[in-house]
Amino acid sequence: AVAHGLLEDDTEWHNCLEEMQSTHMLRQLRELFAYICCFCQPTSPLWTAYKIPMMEDLADLKRHAAKDAALQHIDQILRMNGLDSNTIYCASQ
Repeated sequence: AVAHGLLEDDTEWHNCLEEMQSTHMLRQLRELFAYICCFCQPTSPLWTAYKIPMMEDLADLKRHAAKDAALQHIDQILRMNGLDSNTIYCASQ
């Protein structure tokens, strides 16, 4: 979208994720994040900005385990779409 002049930067994706975060539907936040990574080609590492809220519903796990669980959920969605977190910039750790 940026290359076609439809978007200037990743502001739209940040706005979208912020709005979803405000609903406290954190599983769906991870899903939205994964779909943005799959289909919208963001140019910034969105994971860095949203990793804490994407792990909040996994709070009963230790922090490292919560991060791994969140990334596994995201990677599962990416793989269903023929991608994986190793090749997607926005899911960089």
